[in-house]
Amino acid sequence: MGDDHTLETLIESLQGLLDGYRTYGSGTRRYKCNPPLDFDHVAYGRQHGVRIEWLDSLVVKTGPDVPNDETYSLEGKVVTIRVNPTSLSQMITGARAQVDKSKRYGHGSSATGGLWFSPDWLGVE
Repeated sequence: MGDDHTLETLIESLQGLLDGYRTYGSGTRRYKCNPPLDFDHVAYGRQHGVRIEWLDSLVVKTGPDVPNDETYSLEGKVVTIRVNPTSLSQMITGARAQVDKSKRYGHGSSATGGLWFSPDWLGVE
């Protein structure tokens, strides 16, 4: 539900996290998930027979000892993914592909940490 400018800001932040890892050996970024003001997810969910819950934050932590296949954790409404530099690089590459409309992932394409890309730019679910 975001625009390309927002996604580019996220990419820059993730690249900063990767650069920080190279300098300090670890790092953390927290992203607040703000629901769009013009989208009633409760009504949309009822219309389509599903329940949608908007999560509070996405936390990305990087460190050298995280395995490539580490999956996300969900505590309350906070999603945390732990990544090593390789999987963080893959996440950045996937996000960059979302900006390049000719390379966008289709719905359900695998992303880092056991998450999946959805068709509306990053919209990881």
